[in-house]
Amino acid sequence: MAIESNRDPTANNETLWTQDIWAKDGTTRIVVGQIKAISDAAATPGAVASRFEFWTMNSSGTLTKALTIDSTQAAAFTSLVRWGGIETGITAGVGGTQANAVALSSTKTVHNITTVTSANDSVKLPASTGAGAVHFVKNSAAANSAQLFGAGTDTIDGVAAATGVAVAAGKSRICVDFAAGTWLSILGA
Repeated sequence: MAIESNRDPTANNETLWTQDIWAKDGTTRIVVGQIKAISDAAATPGAVASRFEFWTMNSSGTLTKALTIDSTQAAAFTSLVRWGGIETGITAGVGGTQANAVALSSTKTVHNITTVTSANDSVKLPASTGAGAVHFVKNSAAANSAQLFGAGTDTIDGVAAATGVAVAAGKSRICVDFAAGTWLSILGA
């Protein structure tokens, strides 16, 4: 197990710590992954901003950076981000109101509405907290538009909470938990 550490960083981008992950390819031990802590700014009295990098090996044997979490806790993925669970077979609540809206799962991030019995039957997003969560809402119903609401007084794109926004049949919305009480969305084609 190799662990390297630099306890006296002074400049930006200095490696503070590295943990190698080893495996055997059948005959030879090789590094198949790494976790690195790196200074994210020049050191100041009492503070050394840091970021973490996660490196993985692909099937060709190349070690590449997969994820960086910086000193502001922002995560940057090198490639495709996988969503956090799929909820499908959703039947929108009858009546098109926020009160009758079916609550979408707060633990899943892809929501597929398959039944919208009458125009504007509704669903609602989990409560917004400003955590930056992303929810993909797809209306796979054949003909009717669904109405999408925020929870409680939460707004979507500044539209009044009791009004909500439309997701036409065959369309989708990507919704971002922008701030407590506020969802921002992009309407898909």
